[in-house]
Amino acid sequence: MVNLLDDIQRALHAKAYYFALLGTLSLPGVCAAMEYPDGVAKSDRYELSFNTRLGQKYRDQLTGKQCYQFRSSMLQEEPMLRQRVSSERVVFVIPGSGSSVGPTMRANRVIYLDLHTFCCDMTDAVQGWLKAVKWTEPFETHMAGIVRVHPRGIPGAIELLPMLA
Repeated sequence: MVNLLDDIQRALHAKAYYFALLGTLSLPGVCAAMEYPDGVAKSDRYELSFNTRLGQKYRDQLTGKQCYQFRSSMLQEEPMLRQRVSSERVVFVIPGSGSSVGPTMRANRVIYLDLHTFCCDMTDAVQGWLKAVKWTEPFETHMAGIVRVHPRGIPGAIELLPMLA
């Protein structure tokens, strides 16, 4: 999990905004999956996870359902126009665009979110969540099987070759 959070920050720094946002939008699902014994991130669990971690901060701006549907649209799981939660459209403003949008703004049935701020808010919330669930079940069981970076390889495979597995 820490590697994913670090990679989101590296993507923001490298201006790889699509990947930073995609990684960020995956976080509520990862958290949700790790909180349940079956390890499955269903849409209702994703929404609850988002609303629990960021619902207060983004109240009246963005819901877990909207966030889930934006994520699904990015992954081509559910086209955005067909599955929109409300008549409002959610957009993420790219940093340095010279706009006067604050962290969030609403105008003409569009919710404008500052991409950098949103990504940082989410990663901060997940870091807090990690501290709270560390050493608890089912989190620890799921962490044992999560894909992670192995900087020195995996015993029995090609050792000393960094890999994701």
